[in-house]
Amino acid sequence: MSLNYYLQKSLQVGIGYQMYLSDFTQRDREDEFYRLFGHLNYRISDTINMNVQAGVSLGSSTAENIDFDGWFFTINYGFQLGQF
Repeated sequence: MSLNYYLQKSLQVGIGYQMYLSDFTQRDREDEFYRLFGHLNYRISDTINMNVQAGVSLGSSTAENIDFDGWFFTINYGFQLGQF
């Protein structure tokens, strides 16, 4: 789920929420994982864009050695080689 707003034609800001649920079939394990984050999308040109995300992740697992809690920061740079 995401809520976005265009500050300019090429600049978009927003907040997002993601939820992941996993139930494993070959072992007795269930995971719940949540992310709450802010993001900034900037279109540099028609074929180049950049995305920055930062937020917190929370979750639990029935496996004792798995910890989902923490902060994250990502930068993605994308470009389009061509269209088919």
